[in-house]
Amino acid sequence: MAIFSLAEVKAKIDKLLEINKSGQKIVKIKKINLKNVTFILNPRATAIPYHQAIVDEELKQFNKQKTNSQELFFSREDQIDELKDMLYPGKDYDKILEKISPYISEDDNGALIYASMICKKENEKQEARDLINKLREAYKKRGLTLYNWLRCRDVFSQDIFPFLEFVKRKLGKEARSNFTPFWESLIKFHPHRIFVASKMFEEGLMDDILKRALLYKIKKICVYARKTRIGFARKIIKKLLGRSK
Repeated sequence: MAIFSLAEVKAKIDKLLEINKSGQKIVKIKKINLKNVTFILNPRATAIPYHQAIVDEELKQFNKQKTNSQELFFSREDQIDELKDMLYPGKDYDKILEKISPYISEDDNGALIYASMICKKENEKQEARDLINKLREAYKKRGLTLYNWLRCRDVFSQDIFPFLEFVKRKLGKEARSNFTPFWESLIKFHPHRIFVASKMFEEGLMDDILKRALLYKIKKICVYARKTRIGFARKIIKKLLGRSK
């Protein structure tokens, strides 16, 4: 993967933006080609072509209800069947922790154990906001990243464990030393998964998407958002696709 400094990333993205009269950055849609990028807003959802989901009047009410309460795919039409068939593991967080714990630090293990407790409470429909705040205080941004990974599970099942199994098979006892750089790089920057923070602004999410789509040439970008932020994320995806309604 190519490495870009933050200043270089910002300079490249700023070239695609312009400032309107109110001082806000807006996208120069005509200069951005995202037609070959598939956006997935919260996986495990019903897959609908993004142009239909946004434009077709007959789907308008359905989409309004779906995006306000659940999740929705924004996908190229030729990839819908593939996306529908994606498989996800059950909510067995203990098995995830048991599998990963020998290969990560004690601090990361602690953060994941705490995060698993939060996830279990949330699965039982219990309020866990205070616990999330405590996780943030104790483990900073890194802890929230690990919580997001555990919450969605896709990062472990699809990104981390396949690589871990590969290095274990090839390197045996040396697996941890070779796995650590991969683990650290993924925590710093996940190439195709974005987790929408509770206080993320429009410009921040737009920059995260453009960085992956234009600088790293990622063709499938998964955007994970809480129920209260799905509408916000959908709005940004629509704007980048050049859709106003």
